Amino acid sequence: MPILPLLQERDLESVFNEKCGSYHLLDKYKNDDTQLPFDKKLKGFLDLLTVSDALVKRVHAALA
Repeated sequence: MPILPLLQERDLESVFNEKCGSYHLLDKYKNDDTQLPFDKKLKGFLDLLTVSDALVKRVHAALA
């Protein structure tokens, strides 16, 4: 099961890394102009986990 920690308060990354190790996470308050904004990164992750209605219909049609 994929898990993506979402940090919802400022300056939690170091605490998270200390407790859990250096895992991939999304920090809502991280300011880095070289990266995608938080909302776009979150949408991209969720899009990887979800299946579109069109794909569901195609799979059902193929199995019918």
